[in-house]
Amino acid sequence: MITEDIRRGLIPESISSFSDLHDFIDTNLYLVDDNITPRLGSFFNWSEFWLDDEGIEIDIYAVHQLLNLMFEALDYWLENGRKMNAAEYLNIKDT
Repeated sequence: MITEDIRRGLIPESISSFSDLHDFIDTNLYLVDDNITPRLGSFFNWSEFWLDDEGIEIDIYAVHQLLNLMFEALDYWLENGRKMNAAEYLNIKDT
């Protein structure tokens, strides 16, 4: 979606960090887009985040950790000129 928004001119080609995206677009929209068939679905449907059997109570700390990993990967991807797929940056750590 970020690449598409760059192609459409909503975000400049020179964008180099995830935090800079906030200057051009509400980045939360990348997390909740009802118009796209979700590949992974909502984290409310992921039983590994449930604190009870019904999925009413969610482990917000675990969700927060997952989102931070995703934001870090997107940041590395943007910093490195959007090479490869952003998911390939999930395991890259600062050294």
